[in-house]
Amino acid sequence: MPHAVGAWPQRDAPGRDLGRPKPSDQARRKKGLCLGQPRGSMIYCGRSNTSWEAQRVDPVRLDKPLAPSPVVAAGALAFATNLILGLVKLWAGRGAGSTALVADAFDTLADGLKGAVVLGGLLIARRPPDHDHPYGHGKAESLAALAVGVLVAGAGVQIGWQALEALRQPEPLPPGAVALAAALLSVGVKGGLAAVLLRVGRQHRSPALEASGRDARADAVASLGVFAGVLGARLGWPGLDPLVGLVIALLVLRTGVAVTRGAVDELMDRVADPELIHRLTQAARSVGGCLAVEEIHPRPMGPYLVVDLVIGVPAHLTVQEGDRVAHRVEAAIRRGCPEVAQVMVHVNPVETHPSCLETVP
Repeated sequence: MPHAVGAWPQRDAPGRDLGRPKPSDQARRKKGLCLGQPRGSMIYCGRSNTSWEAQRVDPVRLDKPLAPSPVVAAGALAFATNLILGLVKLWAGRGAGSTALVADAFDTLADGLKGAVVLGGLLIARRPPDHDHPYGHGKAESLAALAVGVLVAGAGVQIGWQALEALRQPEPLPPGAVALAAALLSVGVKGGLAAVLLRVGRQHRSPALEASGRDARADAVASLGVFAGVLGARLGWPGLDPLVGLVIALLVLRTGVAVTRGAVDELMDRVADPELIHRLTQAARSVGGCLAVEEIHPRPMGPYLVVDLVIGVPAHLTVQEGDRVAHRVEAAIRRGCPEVAQVMVHVNPVETHPSCLETVP
């Protein structure tokens, strides 16, 4: 009889379970266990009498929604700031007759739309796992970052096209002084917003927030170019504005491509950096009874990581002793890497010399 999720079966042959009785759904709900995804318990999928898998779900970080602040608060701040700043620049650009500032204003309003996408991704990513999403919703942040990257790259193409048009047909009159003040205001606001988003995004491992921060930093550089172009036009150099616009377009396009590439790498579960793999391996190898780490695959799930690994243990260990090793490997990985939210351990038997055998207490 196949065992239920949440049971602790022992196998002496494939297909036969020897262990605790199957708990009822009502009993599991009383203990806070999520059907199909147990809370704080081990899942064993027997394959043979010497090989099994152990999975443990973190009861704090996966079975409950992630804390909404300060990541969501930073996303809301970006949305509101871009909306207000875009309206201010649009008013100033039209009043001063600055085509560059009007274009920059529409770009900032588009940033508000991107901010809404990011905010939605942040809120979805912090939902707990369910039947349809047993690994949680963290990938929503990567999807939001992908959307931001595509929109930023598109904005770079648009800015470049407008700059080329301005080179062909320069403005007959220099823009008013209010355009200078609005562009300078945009530089300060966007620069400060970029610093906040990047700091919070890196601190809380939020790819969507980091993408917004890089976008805001590119916008600050673009606003600085607008300021230089407006100032040059007022000083009698009308061609400076479109030339600066072309440089800004290349910088914005580069940022969009980089953000898009990073989001695609996370969605495609690209191999993690060697430093992270080394940290996880060292944490697992520090456990007594873990003779080798044969495979290890960390996968980003938005703000947290899911780790799959294969370890080797002495072949003479019982299922109960292997259970203890799996628990300790998981605990060691969590201590060494706090960003890990879920660990899947597959245990393989390793034939060792009798003098190397050890008893797992």
